[in-house]
Amino acid sequence: MRLAVLAVIALSLALARVPARLEIEIALETSGYYAVTTPETGQLVTLAGHDDVDAGAVLTDFDFRLLQEQLAKRQADSEIATRSLDAERDGEPLRATTARQRLGALNDQIEHSEARLAAETLTAIAGGVVLPGTDRPSGAHLETGSVLGVLLPAEGEAMLSGHFPEDHVDYYREVVSGAQLRFAGRYYDMSDDDIILQERMSIDQQSGQRLYAHQVRAPLAPAALVGRTGRVRLDFSPENLGNALFSIPEACS
Repeated sequence: MRLAVLAVIALSLALARVPARLEIEIALETSGYYAVTTPETGQLVTLAGHDDVDAGAVLTDFDFRLLQEQLAKRQADSEIATRSLDAERDGEPLRATTARQRLGALNDQIEHSEARLAAETLTAIAGGVVLPGTDRPSGAHLETGSVLGVLLPAEGEAMLSGHFPEDHVDYYREVVSGAQLRFAGRYYDMSDDDIILQERMSIDQQSGQRLYAHQVRAPLAPAALVGRTGRVRLDFSPENLGNALFSIPEACS
């Protein structure tokens, strides 16, 4: 009998502590989309940023000086070879053949260099918005593979993220009954599959609480969410706490 009374008291105290609702601020998670990287060592001239771009649009303007100098030298050598061939046409056949072969090889090299420069132009793989990196100023000399920014597509789903307070983690796991996303002036009902609570923690500098990473998969285009924030509202059901009471001792201590 005493155990039953103690259990009822413990349950009543736990129920009294269950929050009815929790709202969390979230924003667009920009990782995981199309990274914009340099295809070749060169100097950055311009980078599209915060602009709507269509698929195939040129994203960057690079000064690939080494490639361009190589192309210019080959073009100059080709002009010399052309003049040499013209001078040898009526002369010794062997020298004319050699000049013709050299000119052909130079023209092949010029074509390869031009194709390589054309291939180094970065274009958008999809329509969307380019979010440039903060440490890529115009004129910067960049190595191959340097990350310039990210292309956020104008279609598809967005991943949103925010911090989840430590003292609500057990309630989230056991007694959450529903979730709603408010973003860009619209409301969306979320399922359990749309919400991810990660065990990656940080510390709140003011309260000292540990903060868990909270991610939400939303039916919103990533490009439309740049620079905007929203909120996730979680509803809790105290009725579910009875079954989970002894699995969340922190909530009942």
